[in-house]
Amino acid sequence: MSLKDYFTVETYEACKPSRAEIVAIKNLVLLTRERLWLAESFPRKPDVSIEFDEEIRDDTKEVANESINLANAYIARLIDCTRNR
Repeated sequence: MSLKDYFTVETYEACKPSRAEIVAIKNLVLLTRERLWLAESFPRKPDVSIEFDEEIRDDTKEVANESINLANAYIARLIDCTRNR
C-alpha cells in the first residue's frame, strides 16, 4: 500500500487526527512550500517574501521537529487503524 491509500474517508472516520496532528501536518506543508520557494530560485537568492524566510530560526526548527514527530506518529496510527479494520 502507498501512503495515499491510508488517507481515505473510511480511515479518517476510524482514526481521526487530533488537533495537534492536524496542526503538525499544516506546519509540514508550510515548511515544504518554503523549501520549494528557496529551491525555485537557486542558485540566486529568492525574491523577498512576507510569507517565508531564507533562514530557519532555532524556534522554527524545534516546531518543525515536533511536527515531524507528530505526523510520523499519526501515520503509524493510520496504518494500525487500517490493519485493525
